[in-house]
Amino acid sequence: MRTRLGTAAAIVACAAVLVLSAAGVQGAVGAERGKAPTRVSISSKFPAFHGRVDSNRARCKRGREVQVLRKRSGGRGPKRLGRDRSMGSGRWTVKVRNVKSGAYYAKAKPKMASGSLCKADRSRVVVVD
Repeated sequence: MRTRLGTAAAIVACAAVLVLSAAGVQGAVGAERGKAPTRVSISSKFPAFHGRVDSNRARCKRGREVQVLRKRSGGRGPKRLGRDRSMGSGRWTVKVRNVKSGAYYAKAKPKMASGSLCKADRSRVVVVD
């Protein structure tokens, strides 16, 4: 015959197992949400300009707004030459007519996707002579 103390101990042990397993599931869900790193690339080769948005989460690759900017001298801010939204593969293209000499780069804006923040990124600078 079981005593009340033995039954109470069994209930406490079962509750502890449930709490610990729920914490593990919530930790896994919390790890899925959060901030996803993003990397944006740029190429000045034909068609100028193009590149790709890359991330370890597929939903952070597609539909990202990417801007192509040209640096300006004299303390003025950059000039935006165009923008595009990335395809499912992360590829994007901004066609610019009459490309002038200068330093260009691409920026991917941050995006919320399914409760996760896809971080913003800026590409390396490409110089066109």
